[in-house]
Amino acid sequence: MPRPYAIVFANAKGGVGKTTSAVHVAGAFAEAGVETLVVDLDPQASATRHLGLDPEALSPNMADVLIEPEKGLARAAHATRYPRLWCAPAHSGLGHVESELVHMAGREGLLTAALEQGLPHRIVVIDVPPTLGLYTVNALRAADAVVLPVQTHPFALASVPRTLELIDAVRRRLNSRLVVLGFLATLYDKRTRVARECLERMEAEWGDLLLDRAIPVNIALAEAGRDGRLLYESAPNSPGAAAYLEVAAEILRRWRSAARSAAA
Repeated sequence: MPRPYAIVFANAKGGVGKTTSAVHVAGAFAEAGVETLVVDLDPQASATRHLGLDPEALSPNMADVLIEPEKGLARAAHATRYPRLWCAPAHSGLGHVESELVHMAGREGLLTAALEQGLPHRIVVIDVPPTLGLYTVNALRAADAVVLPVQTHPFALASVPRTLELIDAVRRRLNSRLVVLGFLATLYDKRTRVARECLERMEAEWGDLLLDRAIPVNIALAEAGRDGRLLYESAPNSPGAAAYLEVAAEILRRWRSAARSAAA
Protein backbone atom coordinates (compact mmCIF):
# COMPACT_ATOMS: atom_id res chain seq x y z
CA MET A 1 0.00 0.00 0.00
CA PRO A 2 1.69 3.28 -1.10
CA ARG A 3 2.22 5.98 1.46
CA PRO A 4 -0.31 8.84 1.12
CA TYR A 5 0.80 12.37 0.37
CA ALA A 6 0.52 14.37 3.60
CA ILE A 7 -0.11 18.12 3.78
CA VAL A 8 -0.09 20.16 7.01
CA PHE A 9 -2.03 23.40 7.33
CA ALA A 10 -0.05 25.35 9.91
CA ASN A 11 0.30 28.82 11.36
CA ALA A 12 1.43 29.88 14.82
CA LYS A 13 -1.31 32.52 14.90
CA GLY A 14 -4.92 31.60 15.54
CA GLY A 15 -7.93 33.08 13.81
CA VAL A 16 -6.40 33.12 10.32
CA GLY A 17 -8.71 30.56 8.71
CA LYS A 18 -6.35 27.60 9.14
CA THR A 19 -8.93 24.97 10.07
CA THR A 20 -11.52 26.32 7.66
CA SER A 21 -8.94 26.09 4.90
CA ALA A 22 -7.81 22.59 5.85
CA VAL A 23 -11.28 21.05 5.81
CA HIS A 24 -12.44 22.86 2.66
CA VAL A 25 -9.32 21.98 0.70
CA ALA A 26 -9.69 18.37 1.89
CA GLY A 27 -13.35 18.44 0.89
CA ALA A 28 -12.44 19.76 -2.55
CA PHE A 29 -9.90 16.94 -2.96
CA ALA A 30 -12.70 14.48 -2.20
CA GLU A 31 -15.01 16.27 -4.65
CA ALA A 32 -12.30 15.78 -7.27
CA GLY A 33 -12.36 12.02 -6.65
CA VAL A 34 -9.32 11.74 -4.36
CA GLU A 35 -9.74 9.59 -1.24
CA THR A 36 -8.80 12.04 1.53
CA LEU A 37 -8.29 11.77 5.28
CA VAL A 38 -8.41 14.79 7.59
CA VAL A 39 -6.25 14.29 10.69
CA ASP A 40 -7.33 16.60 13.50
CA LEU A 41 -4.48 17.20 15.97
CA ASP A 42 -6.04 20.24 17.67
CA PRO A 43 -7.55 19.49 21.11
CA GLN A 44 -10.28 22.03 20.28
CA ALA A 45 -11.45 19.55 17.59
CA SER A 46 -12.68 22.32 15.29
CA ALA A 47 -11.91 20.36 12.12
CA THR A 48 -13.80 17.34 13.45
CA ARG A 49 -16.85 19.45 14.26
CA HIS A 50 -16.65 21.30 10.95
CA LEU A 51 -17.08 17.94 9.22
CA GLY A 52 -20.26 17.27 11.19
CA LEU A 53 -18.78 14.79 13.67
CA ASP A 54 -18.98 14.73 17.47
CA PRO A 55 -15.41 14.41 18.80
CA GLU A 56 -16.54 13.13 22.18
CA ALA A 57 -18.54 10.28 20.63
CA LEU A 58 -15.91 8.82 18.31
CA SER A 59 -13.42 6.10 19.17
CA PRO A 60 -10.64 5.45 18.36
CA ASN A 61 -9.46 9.05 18.01
CA MET A 62 -6.13 10.80 17.60
CA ALA A 63 -5.34 10.53 21.30
CA ASP A 64 -5.56 6.74 20.94
CA VAL A 65 -3.40 6.83 17.81
CA LEU A 66 -0.61 8.81 19.44
CA ILE A 67 -0.61 6.63 22.54
CA GLU A 68 -0.33 3.45 20.44
CA PRO A 69 1.03 4.49 17.04
CA GLU A 70 2.06 0.93 16.20
CA LYS A 71 -1.65 0.11 15.72
CA GLY A 72 -1.78 2.58 12.85
CA LEU A 73 -3.89 5.55 11.81
CA ALA A 74 -6.45 3.67 9.71
CA ARG A 75 -8.32 2.46 12.79
CA ALA A 76 -9.19 6.06 13.68
CA ALA A 77 -10.49 7.01 10.21
CA HIS A 78 -14.22 7.71 10.49
CA ALA A 79 -16.46 8.33 7.50
CA THR A 80 -18.03 11.79 7.12
CA ARG A 81 -21.25 12.60 5.26
CA TYR A 82 -19.11 13.48 2.25
CA PRO A 83 -18.07 10.74 -0.20
CA ARG A 84 -14.33 9.95 -0.22
CA LEU A 85 -13.73 12.18 2.83
CA TRP A 86 -12.72 10.69 6.16
CA CYS A 87 -11.69 12.15 9.51
CA ALA A 88 -9.34 10.95 12.23
CA PRO A 89 -10.96 13.00 15.00
CA ALA A 90 -9.45 15.02 17.77
CA HIS A 91 -10.64 14.63 21.33
CA SER A 92 -10.51 16.91 24.34
CA GLY A 93 -8.13 14.38 25.89
CA LEU A 94 -5.43 15.37 23.40
CA GLY A 95 -4.51 18.26 25.69
CA HIS A 96 -3.75 15.89 28.57
CA VAL A 97 -2.03 13.37 26.33
CA GLU A 98 0.43 15.98 25.07
CA SER A 99 1.71 16.65 28.59
CA GLU A 100 2.35 12.91 29.00
CA LEU A 101 3.95 12.39 25.60
CA VAL A 102 6.44 15.21 26.06
CA HIS A 103 8.52 12.95 28.30
CA MET A 104 8.56 9.97 25.91
CA ALA A 105 11.48 8.94 23.75
CA GLY A 106 10.65 9.30 20.08
CA ARG A 107 7.78 11.68 20.86
CA GLU A 108 8.38 13.73 17.69
CA GLY A 109 7.78 10.73 15.43
CA LEU A 110 4.54 9.28 16.79
CA LEU A 111 2.36 10.38 13.88
CA THR A 112 5.02 9.22 11.41
CA ALA A 113 5.00 5.78 13.01
CA ALA A 114 1.21 5.60 12.76
CA LEU A 115 1.25 6.66 9.10
CA GLU A 116 3.82 4.02 8.25
CA GLN A 117 1.32 1.28 9.14
CA GLY A 118 -0.51 2.01 5.88
CA LEU A 119 -3.64 3.86 4.75
CA PRO A 120 -6.04 3.44 1.83
CA HIS A 121 -6.22 7.22 1.31
CA ARG A 122 -4.21 9.08 -1.33
CA ILE A 123 -3.96 12.37 0.56
CA VAL A 124 -3.83 13.17 4.27
CA VAL A 125 -4.63 16.73 5.34
CA ILE A 126 -3.42 17.53 8.87
CA ASP A 127 -4.87 20.34 10.97
CA VAL A 128 -2.71 21.38 13.93
CA PRO A 129 -3.19 23.75 16.86
CA PRO A 130 -2.26 27.43 16.44
CA THR A 131 0.92 26.77 18.42
CA LEU A 132 4.40 25.46 17.65
CA GLY A 133 4.26 22.60 20.13
CA LEU A 134 4.60 18.82 20.01
CA TYR A 135 1.60 18.14 17.79
CA THR A 136 2.75 20.62 15.16
CA VAL A 137 6.24 19.09 15.19
CA ASN A 138 4.72 15.61 14.81
CA ALA A 139 2.68 16.77 11.83
CA LEU A 140 5.64 18.47 10.15
CA ARG A 141 7.84 15.41 10.63
CA ALA A 142 5.19 13.15 9.08
CA ALA A 143 4.26 15.47 6.19
CA ASP A 144 5.48 15.96 2.68
CA ALA A 145 4.36 19.58 2.43
CA VAL A 146 3.04 22.58 4.35
CA VAL A 147 0.43 25.14 3.37
CA LEU A 148 0.46 28.33 5.44
CA PRO A 149 -2.90 30.13 5.57
CA VAL A 150 -2.19 33.80 6.34
CA GLN A 151 -4.84 36.40 7.02
CA THR A 152 -4.46 39.56 4.95
CA HIS A 153 -3.70 41.67 8.01
CA PRO A 154 -0.36 43.09 9.24
CA PHE A 155 -0.48 41.24 12.58
CA ALA A 156 -0.94 37.93 10.79
CA LEU A 157 1.97 38.63 8.46
CA ALA A 158 4.19 39.31 11.47
CA SER A 159 3.59 35.77 12.81
CA VAL A 160 4.79 33.98 9.68
CA PRO A 161 8.57 34.03 10.41
CA ARG A 162 8.10 31.98 13.61
CA THR A 163 6.24 29.30 11.71
CA LEU A 164 8.85 29.25 8.95
CA GLU A 165 11.64 28.91 11.52
CA LEU A 166 10.01 25.78 12.92
CA ILE A 167 9.48 24.35 9.44
CA ASP A 168 13.14 24.94 8.64
CA ALA A 169 14.27 23.34 11.91
CA VAL A 170 12.13 20.26 11.28
CA ARG A 171 13.44 20.03 7.70
CA ARG A 172 17.04 20.16 8.91
CA ARG A 173 16.68 17.80 11.87
CA LEU A 174 13.79 15.45 11.22
CA ASN A 175 12.30 15.52 7.71
CA SER A 176 14.44 16.57 4.76
CA ARG A 177 11.64 16.04 2.21
CA LEU A 178 9.38 18.69 3.80
CA VAL A 179 8.57 21.62 1.51
CA VAL A 180 6.42 24.72 1.71
CA LEU A 181 3.83 24.01 -0.97
CA GLY A 182 2.35 27.48 -0.78
CA PHE A 183 1.04 30.43 1.20
CA LEU A 184 -2.72 30.97 1.17
CA ALA A 185 -4.12 34.48 1.62
CA THR A 186 -7.27 34.30 3.76
CA LEU A 187 -10.01 36.57 5.10
CA TYR A 188 -9.41 38.93 2.19
CA ASP A 189 -11.69 41.96 1.97
CA LYS A 190 -10.81 43.78 -1.23
CA ARG A 191 -12.84 46.79 -0.08
CA THR A 192 -10.24 47.68 2.56
CA ARG A 193 -6.91 49.30 1.84
CA VAL A 194 -5.21 47.29 4.61
CA ALA A 195 -6.17 43.98 3.00
CA ARG A 196 -5.14 45.13 -0.47
CA GLU A 197 -1.77 46.35 0.80
CA CYS A 198 -1.19 43.09 2.68
CA LEU A 199 -1.94 41.06 -0.43
CA GLU A 200 0.54 43.19 -2.38
CA ARG A 201 3.18 42.53 0.31
CA MET A 202 2.48 38.79 0.11
CA GLU A 203 2.86 38.83 -3.68
CA ALA A 204 6.12 40.75 -3.44
CA GLU A 205 7.61 38.61 -0.66
CA TRP A 206 6.47 35.11 -1.64
CA GLY A 207 6.12 35.35 -5.42
CA ASP A 208 5.08 32.05 -6.99
CA LEU A 209 4.74 30.43 -3.57
CA LEU A 210 1.60 32.51 -2.97
CA LEU A 211 -1.38 30.50 -4.16
CA ASP A 212 -3.21 32.35 -6.91
CA ARG A 213 -6.63 32.62 -5.28
CA ALA A 214 -7.19 34.58 -2.07
CA ILE A 215 -10.02 33.37 0.16
CA PRO A 216 -12.56 36.18 0.55
CA VAL A 217 -14.31 37.22 3.72
CA ASN A 218 -17.58 35.32 3.41
CA ILE A 219 -20.35 35.00 6.01
CA ALA A 220 -21.26 31.64 4.50
CA LEU A 221 -17.92 30.25 5.74
CA ALA A 222 -18.72 31.13 9.36
CA GLU A 223 -22.23 29.72 9.03
CA ALA A 224 -20.92 26.48 7.55
CA GLY A 225 -18.50 26.01 10.45
CA ARG A 226 -21.28 26.72 12.95
CA ASP A 227 -23.52 24.12 11.34
CA GLY A 228 -20.89 21.41 10.86
CA ARG A 229 -21.06 21.61 7.08
CA LEU A 230 -18.76 22.32 4.17
CA LEU A 231 -19.64 25.13 1.80
CA TYR A 232 -19.99 22.69 -1.06
CA GLU A 233 -23.13 21.45 0.73
CA SER A 234 -24.44 24.54 2.55
CA ALA A 235 -23.62 27.30 0.03
CA PRO A 236 -22.20 25.73 -3.15
CA ASN A 237 -22.58 28.92 -5.19
CA SER A 238 -20.86 31.16 -2.63
CA PRO A 239 -17.60 33.01 -3.34
CA GLY A 240 -15.91 31.02 -0.58
CA ALA A 241 -16.82 27.68 -2.14
CA ALA A 242 -15.53 28.79 -5.54
CA ALA A 243 -12.30 30.09 -4.01
CA TYR A 244 -11.53 26.88 -2.13
CA LEU A 245 -12.22 24.73 -5.18
CA GLU A 246 -9.68 26.82 -7.11
CA VAL A 247 -7.12 26.63 -4.29
CA ALA A 248 -7.49 22.86 -3.99
CA ALA A 249 -7.09 22.44 -7.75
CA GLU A 250 -3.89 24.49 -7.66
CA ILE A 251 -2.52 22.45 -4.74
CA LEU A 252 -3.25 19.23 -6.65
CA ARG A 253 -1.41 20.61 -9.67
CA ARG A 254 1.59 21.53 -7.53
CA TRP A 255 1.61 18.11 -5.90
CA ARG A 256 1.44 16.27 -9.20
CA SER A 257 4.10 18.52 -10.73
CA ALA A 258 6.42 17.81 -7.79
CA ALA A 259 5.74 14.09 -8.07
CA ARG A 260 6.61 14.12 -11.79
CA SER A 261 9.81 16.04 -11.10
CA ALA A 262 10.82 13.59 -8.38
CA ALA A 263 10.18 10.65 -10.69
CA ALA A 264 12.17 12.15 -13.59
